[in-house]
Amino acid sequence: MNTDWFHQHEALLRKILELQHRIWARLNDSDVPPSKSWFTPAEVAKVIQRKQGTVRGWCRNRRLDARKRPQGRGDKLEWEISEMELRRYRDHGLLPLRPEPKPDFDQTYSQPTEEDF
Repeated sequence: MNTDWFHQHEALLRKILELQHRIWARLNDSDVPPSKSWFTPAEVAKVIQRKQGTVRGWCRNRRLDARKRPQGRGDKLEWEISEMELRRYRDHGLLPLRPEPKPDFDQTYSQPTEEDF
């Protein structure tokens, strides 16, 4: 008797499962790959539909919270953006412009000592 009910409602059950999968995909931000914790500027650019150079500029100007890491080719460093920062950007946008910190004159230029001569 249970198998008869299942066969009679199989199409409806399949539709319910399909809708459930679509809802989970929406809730989990399916356009952000869930298995990565750090992204290159090229990957972020693809997700947010911007140019790679734009994303690198945002990193350089501290509009995205990013860090530099070795890229495996020589001593060059490459930007990387965390998944948490990508989600923050998508929810709240770019960070505000922050002026570069100016060096403290007293810390940068100290008085010469006898050892300096």
